[in-house]
Amino acid sequence: MKVNYCRGLMAVGLLVAFGGLAGCGELGSSGAEVRVYLQNTGGPGGGGPVTDAMGLAGFAGDVDVRVVALIQDDGGFWTDVTSSAQELTFTLGEDSGRIELGRRSLAPGTYSQARLIFTRVEVQLTDAPPGFAMPPDGTVRVQLGSGDRVPVTRNATMILTGDETVEVTFDLGAETWLPGAIDGVVGTTLFSSAVSVQVN
Repeated sequence: MKVNYCRGLMAVGLLVAFGGLAGCGELGSSGAEVRVYLQNTGGPGGGGPVTDAMGLAGFAGDVDVRVVALIQDDGGFWTDVTSSAQELTFTLGEDSGRIELGRRSLAPGTYSQARLIFTRVEVQLTDAPPGFAMPPDGTVRVQLGSGDRVPVTRNATMILTGDETVEVTFDLGAETWLPGAIDGVVGTTLFSSAVSVQVN
């Protein structure tokens, strides 16, 4: 498992493109701390009516993603949790554990949604099961949508009252969307519907 951090202005442009932002909280300020994680456990997707008939059996390789994370309050304002785009690598067939994307201290109140904005999801396959159309170079890419990004928004209700810590964990759901690749491309809807979230 590899974790790299991409620093720069990319995340700022992404966030502005998706509407108003609430002021970003700072660690050490008053309020609850919200931490956002990404993992790929091989469990079922929870974002929509997807199936997992084939799973990841027979697939080998790495999944590379570039992503930022945001939390929305009940007023519709989004707070950036990551500050800059995060570049992560997950190995297929391994439970990576959770990789922290970022954390922020947020004022008490109700927060309704969590969002990941992906600007890259690419799989470099070294093996695939029989019947899967392996691309010549072994590369499978998730098709990006408008603005060269794929936003994934999930209901993630959090009622923050003070100094508690809340963890928001997204699962990449590769076992659902990877087998559905056609000519080395995974459709935006298939990918986004497979990503699930859990709040603790």
